[in-house]
Amino acid sequence: GDGLPGGSVYVGHVPEWWLVGFYLIGGVWMLWATLRKTSTDAKPSIFGWEPRSFAFGMIVLGWGCLGLLADRFRPALDEVRVTFVAVGHGGCTVIETPDGRTLLYDAGVISGPEVTRRVIAPYLWERGVRRIDELFLSHADLDHFNGLPGLLERFTVGQVSLTPSFRDKPSRGVAFVLREMERHRVPIRVVHAGDTLQA
Repeated sequence: GDGLPGGSVYVGHVPEWWLVGFYLIGGVWMLWATLRKTSTDAKPSIFGWEPRSFAFGMIVLGWGCLGLLADRFRPALDEVRVTFVAVGHGGCTVIETPDGRTLLYDAGVISGPEVTRRVIAPYLWERGVRRIDELFLSHADLDHFNGLPGLLERFTVGQVSLTPSFRDKPSRGVAFVLREMERHRVPIRVVHAGDTLQA
């Protein structure tokens, strides 16, 4: 599945109200199934389903869709929100702007790239983030960028900004990350000292 478009979908934070509703619906279904009387009479059907079973199926489908869409709606901010994500020995700073953009400054940790799966992605999902508009990589040490491939797998990344020396470091990690950005068709911008970045 992962190689096919739409073959897998990353689902973020599941709201507690949705879980409670899911279990309530399941409990009602089990109770109803236990208490209903079996009948040999022919019953009208909708696509081969008994009307009540069909209605319940539609409720479950609707509730599932609501849960998948619920965390896609982000509350509007009236300020810039800057969060220093606790990744350990490394760095990841998340900047959320009032116009709905999300910027990251670095994404890595010295213990390995699992930081994306364990810490960064869950934090972004909980915030309702589905797109990273820009990721700034400060320099070519692994603990500042090794979480990037995991982010590319889980989020749409609009652009990555690098320093001029990033590509020059003779490191397998740097070569791998550059290949991953190319594979995901992420635009790369090289930022030089003295450049002015327009927000």
